[in-house]
Amino acid sequence: MEERPFFSIITPVYNCKRFLKKCIQSVLDQTYLSWELILIDDGSTDTSGEICESFSYDNRVKVVHQSNAGELASRAKGNTYAKGVYALGLDADDYLEKSCLETIKKAIDISGSDMIFFGYRNFGCQQGYVKSTLKAGKEYTQKELIKEIIERTNHAIWNKAIKLERIKESEDFDLIRRLDINADYAQIISILCNIKSGYVIDDILYNYRVHNKSASHTCKIQHIHDTGFVTSYVIRKLKEHSLMDTEIYNIINFAYLKMVAPRLMLLFQNNEITKNDCKKIHKSKAYISSKNAETRHNFNKFDFWFLKLFRYRQYWMIRLITQLQKL
Repeated sequence: MEERPFFSIITPVYNCKRFLKKCIQSVLDQTYLSWELILIDDGSTDTSGEICESFSYDNRVKVVHQSNAGELASRAKGNTYAKGVYALGLDADDYLEKSCLETIKKAIDISGSDMIFFGYRNFGCQQGYVKSTLKAGKEYTQKELIKEIIERTNHAIWNKAIKLERIKESEDFDLIRRLDINADYAQIISILCNIKSGYVIDDILYNYRVHNKSASHTCKIQHIHDTGFVTSYVIRKLKEHSLMDTEIYNIINFAYLKMVAPRLMLLFQNNEITKNDCKKIHKSKAYISSKNAETRHNFNKFDFWFLKLFRYRQYWMIRLITQLQKL
């Protein structure tokens, strides 16, 4: 019988030929050897598919080609092939530190937790190190993790190692739709509904490439709608698993406004939002339920008044202020 790998690393691949070799090589260079890398070529139109195949000489590298279906669908496909005990996400333009898997394995041996949080380094158009605000070397309950991930918008799949069994239990095919943004938020909450505990380490194990033109650093009206859709999904999912309480509900609403406010400002500043777009936002369940989180305690003075002007449909005033701000 083929030996079961301890780690399954799942990488959706779409038109990323410039960075893909470094990404894959960072897995081959790991000091811990019990892993499999599942590359899901999501209908790439450049040479990314051929680059994936060029690494298949190593029998730990599995390549799957599919028609373009989006990131969530690619991850779901990767999960069906995965055989490991724990899984990691790895974006095709990022790379791992050589000691990544070895360090995580030690944390798993210590804690036995379903989810291991670790630090990462931003590089590219932004630089810096990011660690969890939770104290390292400690185990946390399911609800503590839910609060941390929502409040700190720590949604990423790639800075956490997760027990594969928990991921497969969390598979939600309602989510297999195209989202321009916040797909990780939806997926990580679905997973958290099935975990028992998590463990935090401070080690910087992942290198995250920040692009000026990435979805998380650009803005269009669909990002606002997707944020509302995912926020409503999160509320529904936590209620289904009896994990919702007043504190978490308030955190979700605050998080929604934190994600939406800077994008709304940018859309107004660039004249990329219409009155009909605004009306659609006002009718969304996520926006309506966020009203109580719109307080001076939660936001600085400028952001608070911007949100209030939008809440009371003073679009002409917002356009004037944002244009003056732009000048």
